[in-house]
Amino acid sequence: MAELIGIHYSPWTIKARWALDLKKNSFQYQEYTPLLSEPSLRLKIRRFRGRISVPVYLDGSLILADSFEIASYADKKGSGPSLVPSSKRCHIHEWNLIGHRIAAAGRALVLHKAKKNKNVLLEALPAPLQKSQKIGFIIGKIGLRYVTHKYGKKYLEAAQKILAQDLKEVTTHLKLTQNQPRKYLLDEFSLADIAIASALQFVDPVGNDFIQLGKHARLTFQQPNLIALFADLLQWRDQIFSSHFVLR
Repeated sequence: MAELIGIHYSPWTIKARWALDLKKNSFQYQEYTPLLSEPSLRLKIRRFRGRISVPVYLDGSLILADSFEIASYADKKGSGPSLVPSSKRCHIHEWNLIGHRIAAAGRALVLHKAKKNKNVLLEALPAPLQKSQKIGFIIGKIGLRYVTHKYGKKYLEAAQKILAQDLKEVTTHLKLTQNQPRKYLLDEFSLADIAIASALQFVDPVGNDFIQLGKHARLTFQQPNLIALFADLLQWRDQIFSSHFVLR
């Protein structure tokens, strides 16, 4: 059976898994723990050098390591209305890039905040390691340092500015401050909506009814100033999840 390896609360994993489930694809999901899970992932994808990241989708000899590619593949292989109609693919790709920028900038802010919170490091570890807090904290700290070096430094200084600009662009396009806001980014629900809704996880995480998150992680993920500025956009995100989110 096909397999999706990811971090369940990551915007990129949420996007890929949402599309796979919504289009009724058969697959197994495996949780990935940064640093600890890397050796086994490298063995599976036969990549022993260079940077690797999740989500990764494996189906026989097929290996997909990009969330947009995974979601597009899920759309073609699965059943139901298309999430990436050919006539709108270019527009959907553009919104996906904006979603990636939002998620990457938000991740940089979250990683910076996580350094100050021991409990967040423990929550991110598998249950057996959480029981031994001293060892767990050491492993968590090493893992956080590894992930920060891998992703966080590039975006940290400009993260707030990038987030504010992109969130404003999405809000303006949806006409959320006008009397007749748009329901979707395009004419109908598509992968564009999934990409943006998922990306907001690092601004204000969606509720535990949809994506389970520990209380310390939830507080760390929240960006209070942006939550206040873009409350309408977060409400739109919640409506998208309520209407279209599927997790099997």
